[in-house]
Amino acid sequence: MFDTLNDPQRLHAVMTHLPLGAAAIGLLLALAVAVTGGRVRGLRWAAAMVYLLAMAACFVTVATGERAADAMTDAGVLLAGPVHDTLHDHEELAEKAWMFFGATGLFLLLMELKVLRVAGLVLALLLALGTAGWTAWVGHLGGELVYRYGVGVPATAYNKPATGTAAQTSPSTQPVLEDGP
Repeated sequence: MFDTLNDPQRLHAVMTHLPLGAAAIGLLLALAVAVTGGRVRGLRWAAAMVYLLAMAACFVTVATGERAADAMTDAGVLLAGPVHDTLHDHEELAEKAWMFFGATGLFLLLMELKVLRVAGLVLALLLALGTAGWTAWVGHLGGELVYRYGVGVPATAYNKPATGTAAQTSPSTQPVLEDGP
C-alpha cells in the first residue's frame, strides 16, 4: 500500500479522485442549497467547505501530476503527437481547476449576506455546474492518457509497442503512441 506513495503515477492517480469526488459531492450540495432557496445555513457552509477544501486538493493533485510527468521525463520517455497534445491540455486545464472550486465556494459564502443571497445562489449554482464539467473534462483527458495511450502504465508484455515505433521507453513506463482502431 505504501508503495503507492513512492510511485508518482500511482500517487497522482489516487489524488485525482479528490477533486473529482468533491466536484460531484459539491454539485449535489449546491443543488440542495438551491432547492432550499439558500435558507439552510449549515447546508450552505457544508457546500462551501467542500469547494474550498477541493480547491486545496487541486494544488496537491497538480503537484503530483507534475511529479508524475517529471518522473517519465527523467526515465527518458518521449511523448509526441496526440499524446503530447493531450498531456498539455490535461495539464493546462488542471492548473486552472482551483479557480472554479474557489469561486464556487466564495459565492456560497457570500450567500451569508442576505442582500447577496439570490445572486450568490444563482452564481454558485452556475459555477458548481461549470466546476463539475471542467473537472470531468480534466479527468477525461487524464483517462485518455492512461487508457488510450498507456501513459504512466508499467510496461508489460501486453502493452509494449512494436519494434521501430517512436517511443523511447524505460523499464517502468511505456506509452502507446498510436491511435486505436
